[in-house]
Amino acid sequence: MQILSKVYLFAFLLLTSSFTGCLGIEDVSTDEESEPEKEIDNTEQTPIEGCTNSTANNYNQNATVDNGSCTFDPPEPGPLVGCTNLTANNYNQNATVDDGSCTFDPPEPEPIEGCTNSTANNYNQNATVDDGSCTFDPPEPVVIVWSNNTVHAISANETASIQLIENDVNFTIVSIEPALPDGLTFDTNGNISGTPTTRSVWNTYEITVNTISNNFTNNITLAVHDLDADWRDITADVGTVDYGGSYLSLILPLGEWAFPIGIDSSDRPLFSAAHAGFGRIVGYGHEGLVANGGGGNETQLSLNAIEWVCGGTDKSVALESSFNHFEDELEAEGYTVTTSATTDDLNNVDCFVTEFWNNYDDTENGIIENFLSSGGGLVMGGHAWYWSYSNSDVANNYPGNKIFRTTGLFVSSSGGGANLDLGNEAPSPLYRTLTAVDAVEKHMADAVTLSDSEQSIVSTTISLAVNQLPIDFDII
Repeated sequence: MQILSKVYLFAFLLLTSSFTGCLGIEDVSTDEESEPEKEIDNTEQTPIEGCTNSTANNYNQNATVDNGSCTFDPPEPGPLVGCTNLTANNYNQNATVDDGSCTFDPPEPEPIEGCTNSTANNYNQNATVDDGSCTFDPPEPVVIVWSNNTVHAISANETASIQLIENDVNFTIVSIEPALPDGLTFDTNGNISGTPTTRSVWNTYEITVNTISNNFTNNITLAVHDLDADWRDITADVGTVDYGGSYLSLILPLGEWAFPIGIDSSDRPLFSAAHAGFGRIVGYGHEGLVANGGGGNETQLSLNAIEWVCGGTDKSVALESSFNHFEDELEAEGYTVTTSATTDDLNNVDCFVTEFWNNYDDTENGIIENFLSSGGGLVMGGHAWYWSYSNSDVANNYPGNKIFRTTGLFVSSSGGGANLDLGNEAPSPLYRTLTAVDAVEKHMADAVTLSDSEQSIVSTTISLAVNQLPIDFDII
């Protein structure tokens, strides 16, 4: 039994020895001493961020992680085609390649000599250089022409002379209808001269002349202005006026026939009037003075001014909507009144009451100017001092001054109070801008001598205009 057990044990050992490799059991026994087992390093390496693109300017050969920071030189720009000729109309300074697109002005044509006067008989529309060859029909013979033009305004109580220019010395004045204003006569040479003694409205005088060849008629239109008498008409029965706290713009009488109505204590005009063409205008430095219905001296001044510009009370008056409240007062005086009037109504009325500070466009301003110049009456009011706070260039841009060269009245951005005594005598002519300028010229030429008080008025009058007008502003 013991022998059998050993046999089984031996067989088991052989069997297990043969299958050792197959069972994955290594035979670690060797004749030599076995090497010690190596230690494993489990520590992770830290990544290095940077540009990993080797073509980049900032390539980092040590970087293990690309962080998007790579930079590169910009690509070479492609050629820009265009006109590269400096003298061409369409030269392109950025073009690098000329594409043949250059354009040039055509060469100057050769001058063409001939007659360049379009009124000549032989006018050559193609000629660029006048060669003096123009020919004209002989002028029609002029028999009688009065100097300047056939329309004349002259001043009362001042010597006037309207010279006759004529080609035929053999003539005789046959008649003149109607008679000339008092103080004016024809002399034997056909000149109109004298010192008119009273005002006369615009009138056309028909003059019949006898010459060797025939009789003919010629017309001359004439008015005699007396600005002092006009002032008395406007201020009649007024005296002192008080418009409360109203602050007025100055109304400068810059036109040839403009004159002040009310002068404040600082020698400044607060309202003025003027003859303008065949018409008349009164201008106030505030719209509140135009149609004052309070019933006192202020209302009397408003009524006087409207009567003066209209030429009477049996007239038709158009009121801009701001002044509709004055309808009853005017109708009581005998006027026919149109309310809420616009420039479209001016063909059917004698006078128009409106504001200096308005919204009229150029066409409407032209209608107003034509209405005034043709004989209409105009009353306007408004101030520019408040307008100037938010606008510039009162001389050219303030609405009421856009028609100044027709009205002769300038709305100033300077102002003053509205309480004054109009007095009994018209203000000195030296308060009229052009008269003041003329007086200074004569004083400096020793033709007249201005007193100290006159020099003070002249200085103020001219300064008020100079302080408001651009240096190139033509007031004539």
